Amino acid sequence: MPSPPPTQSASSSSSGLHHRDRDHHRPQQEQEQLHYSSRPRPPPAPASPEPPRQQHHRSRVEESTVESLSDVFRCFICMEKLRDARLCPHCSKLCCHPCIRRWLTEQRPQCPHCRASLHLDELVNCRWVEEVTQQIDTLKDQVRT
Repeated sequence: MPSPPPTQSASSSSSGLHHRDRDHHRPQQEQEQLHYSSRPRPPPAPASPEPPRQQHHRSRVEESTVESLSDVFRCFICMEKLRDARLCPHCSKLCCHPCIRRWLTEQRPQCPHCRASLHLDELVNCRWVEEVTQQIDTLKDQVRT
């Protein structure tokens, strides 16, 4: 079923003018509102300095975020910053190589986190972790200052 013909608005019903022609008779501000997407946007206003309370809140959020990241890259055995990181192939937990080596040789041959059977040669060397922990340390220093 065909749709009904479009109705004309009250302002153009008598004149039969097209939308473009009607714009000539509209106030300038209203025309700008109608055609805002075709005009370049003005540059954003310069940011005013944040009030001390907002700066403090932002600083606390940043500090909390960096601490959360730091926790991810902490050995789950010694709870310190990862040294020579290794990953359990079963649960993907990270730990220090000296910590997991000591655990596997002195305690039991299983992951201390997931309890899966584990041997030294199965551990995955994560060389990239050192770079990440260095970046986290840099972020910590920046947030504190």
